Amino acid sequence: MRPSRNLLLLLAGWVLLGFIATVARLLDWQYGLQISFLFWTTIVFLLLITLLDGFASRWRPKLKVERQLDPYLALSVRQSVFIKVTNQTSLKG
Repeated sequence: MRPSRNLLLLLAGWVLLGFIATVARLLDWQYGLQISFLFWTTIVFLLLITLLDGFASRWRPKLKVERQLDPYLALSVRQSVFIKVTNQTSLKG
């Protein structure tokens, strides 16, 4: 299971927000606590979204693949192969 590009961009934004929150707390900015709260709130939502996406991908139906070819395989001879890919969700009416 690989993370999507959008998830990686969200994580990069979260890291940037964490850097800003750290600088804000170190420099005693007026809104430092609000930025820190936003930082911790976003990680909770990112974890929730990531977990839901992970569980949703496990329940996604798999593709059904069928292959038909001649019963013999000769070397250096061209043969045709028929491959049929079926998505089970598209069959639901």
